[in-house]
Order: sequence, then C-alpha cells, then structure tokens
Amino acid sequence: MPRFLKAGVALLLVLTLGGGYYWWSAKKAEESAAQKAAGPRPVVVEAEPVTVRKFATRVKAVGTLTSNESVVIRPEVEGRISKILFKGGTPVKMGDPLIQLDEGLSKAKLSVTNARLKAAKAEYNRLSALAEQKYVKMSDYEKALAQYRVSEAEQEEAEIRLSQTILKAPFEGVVGLKDVSIGHYVRPGEDLLNLEDVDPIKVDFQIGEIFLQKLKVGQQISAKV
Repeated sequence: MPRFLKAGVALLLVLTLGGGYYWWSAKKAEESAAQKAAGPRPVVVEAEPVTVRKFATRVKAVGTLTSNESVVIRPEVEGRISKILFKGGTPVKMGDPLIQLDEGLSKAKLSVTNARLKAAKAEYNRLSALAEQKYVKMSDYEKALAQYRVSEAEQEEAEIRLSQTILKAPFEGVVGLKDVSIGHYVRPGEDLLNLEDVDPIKVDFQIGEIFLQKLKVGQQISAKV
C-alpha cells in the first residue's frame, strides 16, 4: 500500500475515535446536567398495615433451688439413741417420731417426782385442814404449801424431760440421709438430721437492677433443672 494511503487511513481512524469520545463526553455532561436539574432520585418506601402484638422481655438467670422450710433436728436432752424411726430421703408428716432416746432415766425421775408430789399434797391437805381449826402454826402450813408447789413444778419438768426423749418432725417434709446409729450417745444441741419442706420449692436467683422495676407480684417464671 502506498505510504500516503496508509497515512490517510491512520488520520481517518484518529478522527473517528476523537469524534466518538467527544460525542460520549457531551452525552455524559448532558445527562449529568439533567439529573442535577431534576434533583435527587425519590426514595422508595413500602408501607404495611399496623398490627397489635404482644411483646415479651425474656431474662435468663442462673439460680439455686432451695426448700420452702429447712431445719436441723437437735435433741434438747442428752441420752443414748435406742430407736431410729425414719428412713433417709423419705417423706414424713408433722408430729411423726424420728428418733427415740433411752427413756429409762427420765421415767425413773418422773416416778420419783410423782411420789414426792403425792406426799407433798397429802401433807398440804392435812395441814390445811388443821390450819382452818387453828391447830397448826401458819408457818408450818405455808411451808407445806411451798413444798407442794415445788413438787408440782418438779413433776411437770420430769414429764417434759420424758417427752423430749422422742424427737418429732416439726412440719411435713423429707428427712435427710441417716447419719446416726442406735447406741450413739447424743448431747443437747447436737446435729442429728435435716428436715426439708420441698412443697413448694423456692428458686433463688439474681437479675440486673434494670429489670427490677418491671417485676410484679404474681408474675410467673419458668425454671429448668
């Protein structure tokens, strides 16, 4: 191909590309100006009808299960265990006997106080009749009266001591595992067993202070063990 023809083709190609770029730039500038004049594009918004729903706030917490009532059974008198009347882990009712201490000494003391009371009462009645007839000194009568009242108090104390040799359940619940044996000598205040009231059962847990104002008496909670 002649050299002048090649130069013409190259010039024509440059003019074509330059014209295309100029047309594209002008078109882009025209679109940009039109967009600015029209303002920002509108935002598309979707609307739905209003519905009423319940909204619940859930709060999770780790807690500890505790019994409704709990007590440690302790003897009020000393003595040797003669009978164990419960099985560990079993339910008992209020007033059920749990442990029997040897009552021989308490019964003997009650017999002595009964005899003293009987004698003191007889002496008091005798002197009381004589005092009405002025046949006895008032000091002797008052002494007999005082002895009679002391004997009554001793007899009442002996009855209480005898009743305390039987340890009973103070309320309905479940007794703990047996940790005592027959023949074991116990002293007043010694821990013998636990009694738990587990109906109902309590849940001890903590929540943030922000939720306290939302709590009301009677609200229900769910617990998983």
